[in-house]
Amino acid sequence: MSDAEGFEVVQHEEAPAEKPQSPSPAAAAAAAAAPPVKKLVSANGPKPAGSATAAKKPATGTTTTAVRRPGTTSSTATKPTANSTRTSAAGGGLSKPPTLARPPSTSSAAAAESAKEIEELKTKLADSETEITTLKAQISSSEEKIAELTEKISAAPPAVEGTDDSARKELADELDSIKEKHKAEVEALEAQISEARSKLQQSEEQLEKQRAELSELTTAKEATDAEIVSLREALESAKAEHDTRLSETEANLTKATEEHASKLEALQQTLSEQHKDALTALEKKHAEELALGKAASGDNEKALADQKASHEAALGELQAKIDDLTASQAALETAHEAKVSDESAATAAQISALEADIADLKAKLETAEKSASSARDELEAKTGEFRSFEERVRNMEAQLKSAQETASKAQEAIAKLEEEMKTKDAEIEKLQSEHAAIEDKHNQHLKQITTDYENEINSLQGEAMYKRKYEELEAKHIELSETHTKAVETHIEALEEIKGQHGSTSAALETAKAEHASAVASLEAKADEHQKALDALLANHAMELEAAKSGVSAERESLLGDLEGLKSSHSQQIEILKTEAEATLAKELEGLKASHAEIMDALNEKSASEKQQLLAAHADELATAKSASQGDQAAQLAQLEQELNAKHATELQSMSKQLQDLENELNTKHATEVQNLSKQLHDLETELNSKHATELESQIEQVKKGLSAQHATELDELKKELETAQSSTEELASLRARLSEMDEHHAASLEATKRELQASHSAEIEKLVASNAETIERLKSEHAGGAEDVKYEMETLKESHEKAIWELKNQHASALESQLTQSKSELENALVAVKSQLAKAEDEINDLSGKLANEKFARIQAEADLDANRQPKTPDTAELDALREELGKYKKAYDEAMAATEAKSTKAADQLEAVKGDLEMITKELEAHKLEAAAKAKTAEADYKDMHESMTELVNEATGRAEKAESQFAELLAQLKVREAELAEAKVCRPQDAYLRLDH
Repeated sequence: MSDAEGFEVVQHEEAPAEKPQSPSPAAAAAAAAAPPVKKLVSANGPKPAGSATAAKKPATGTTTTAVRRPGTTSSTATKPTANSTRTSAAGGGLSKPPTLARPPSTSSAAAAESAKEIEELKTKLADSETEITTLKAQISSSEEKIAELTEKISAAPPAVEGTDDSARKELADELDSIKEKHKAEVEALEAQISEARSKLQQSEEQLEKQRAELSELTTAKEATDAEIVSLREALESAKAEHDTRLSETEANLTKATEEHASKLEALQQTLSEQHKDALTALEKKHAEELALGKAASGDNEKALADQKASHEAALGELQAKIDDLTASQAALETAHEAKVSDESAATAAQISALEADIADLKAKLETAEKSASSARDELEAKTGEFRSFEERVRNMEAQLKSAQETASKAQEAIAKLEEEMKTKDAEIEKLQSEHAAIEDKHNQHLKQITTDYENEINSLQGEAMYKRKYEELEAKHIELSETHTKAVETHIEALEEIKGQHGSTSAALETAKAEHASAVASLEAKADEHQKALDALLANHAMELEAAKSGVSAERESLLGDLEGLKSSHSQQIEILKTEAEATLAKELEGLKASHAEIMDALNEKSASEKQQLLAAHADELATAKSASQGDQAAQLAQLEQELNAKHATELQSMSKQLQDLENELNTKHATEVQNLSKQLHDLETELNSKHATELESQIEQVKKGLSAQHATELDELKKELETAQSSTEELASLRARLSEMDEHHAASLEATKRELQASHSAEIEKLVASNAETIERLKSEHAGGAEDVKYEMETLKESHEKAIWELKNQHASALESQLTQSKSELENALVAVKSQLAKAEDEINDLSGKLANEKFARIQAEADLDANRQPKTPDTAELDALREELGKYKKAYDEAMAATEAKSTKAADQLEAVKGDLEMITKELEAHKLEAAAKAKTAEADYKDMHESMTELVNEATGRAEKAESQFAELLAQLKVREAELAEAKVCRPQDAYLRLDH
């Protein structure tokens, strides 16, 4: 080795190649922190390569570059941005709490209070929005601070040369911890964003559901309003129908009174005419019988005069009785007219009272309509407020959508940052692997160089010339070691400074996080306060709703009470009118029956007495005639007897013919009346069937329209109602069958009584004919019998005949009265049953109307409660859970209430329709019963009239016979005077001439 050759210490540092982009300043500092190494290079070493390397190394120099990259701060700055985005989204969600639509209140005070509370809520909402804006400003300021700190970290001074492995490892660990923290924060942000999205989706679904429920509730409300309108129309139609029926009953009552008065007048006229005819007939018959029964003796004049006087006295008594009867009839007519006037006045007073009640009810109805109109106005005002709240909800939804868009943008930015981080991590790993390979290679090269230098030093230590150089080199080595220690110290100081700066940035980050947490806590506190205010508002609203409910229920109860009172008073007035009309009709019928019976009794008694007197006079005349002319006048007496028998036979034939004619007339009248009644009944049945069919069709159409949305579970109830309807129709059929049976029984009883009367009358006539024949034969055979015996027999015969006739009359009257009482009792029982059914139906209608009103009120309450909880709340977990619970409760209660109300309303509608049908059927049956009762009363009156006519005809026949007997008596008296004159002449003349005159 030459002296030029020496040892040279060269400081090498492997600097990494500069990249255009570095992942982070920490990575750059770690890459630049390669420690300086001492290298001994011989000037004239055995390896020229080493010298070349040593020559090249100092040329390289100690160059450490730290390049600032623009993308280094994105990882740290993105995290607060995401946090701020989430906070702003949460704040935006909390800034506008859900508003609840208040249901309509019925009072203006409640409306004012609700408006005041809404204004307070609006002010609170504005305050919370201002606080949220301030918190957003704080968050943005904290984000700016974090960005500044990250910039400071990125702008940190470059790493000092000669850092050791421990510092590099610490930096790598810190970098890994920062990456893990960043990754955890990114994952937390992603979880929060996904949770916010899920909550947003749930709230949107809930909002759609509530909108659908709102539409369903509006449709249900419209349906209930339509049902209320239909029920009101049905009530008005029922009132109108009831008024028409009342007017018809009043018209029928007046018509019946007029018909009764006309019938009474006609009956009086016919009675007076028949009485006069009977008197004239009796006088004629009596004259004829007297003329036929005159004898030739002079003693008959005195008897005839006595008989005439007695007959005139009897006629006077009969005329007096007729006058008394006419006076009593006039008194009865005046009493009846007074009674009818009193009843008409009473009915007019009752009608006026009913009209006053109706006017009061109309006034109440007008007030109720006014209150309903005011409630409608309030409802419209509340609907306007609800629409404004809906607009606010739409605005909140728009803000929510904007927040969602910002969240999606933040998520996209986070995804981009993650991709950049992945690429930077890959680059860092690649650089670290290259750096490790280079460092291993450099260490091996250094080891080789040191071994070479040590070998050379060991080989050169023995030479003295190199000792001086060694000392120089050792001094240089000491100097270099000192500089190395200084560099290490400066590097440690720089690391400490970097650590202090990182600690300050982490402390600032922690303070920013604490500020963010405090802002979130303040927002949560504001949300809690807002929730408390909402709860208080809901409680106040519930109290107002309860007060409104109580007011509406009290008003409804008062209206229902008034309606019930009106119905009860109206039904009581109708019942009173019906009972009074029935009582007056019954009393008039009884009075007519009594007067008719008295008149018939008086006429029968008079006719019987006159007949007895005529028979007695006739017997006396016959006895005197027989006793006077027993010898000479036998032929004349026989001729007179023959004439009398012939006349009696002709009279009997005429009487039988008249009876037959009367029977034929009665039969024809009865047949025509039966035909008319059957025709009327058939017409009524057809009319009722047609009306019932039309009503049934209309009711079926209404039921089909109203029950189109019912469930299958109501089929059992419909079947039960069908069974009840069938039972009611069966009861109606049974009542009709009973009525037809009663009609048949009445007709059969009438026919039987007529037959019995005809048979008894024919038997009595036959008996009379036989008895008269027997008496004539006995008179012929017993010429010597006394006049007293004949008179006694005639009187007994006449008494027996009159007794038989009287018994037959009594039997017929009792049978008719029993039948009439039976039919009347049956009709009264049927009427009582119909009235009870009608009252029961009215009670059921009232109960159903009350239940329907309660159900409608409950439905309105449920709708109001559901409207109060319709708007969605901020998608927070606690609020969302509370909203879900409340929504489930309200849905359950609403479904139950709607199902119950629908079932009850359909059932009430069905029952109301059934009750209406039953009521119409009952009213029709009542009208039919009334018509049948009127027809039966008319038939009974006609029967009484026919019987009266037949009796008057008998009286007329008796009076005709009496008049005929009187005329015969006058003729016989004239003949007797002629005979007396002839006898006087015969005493003077010859007996032969006398006999010749007698023969002539």
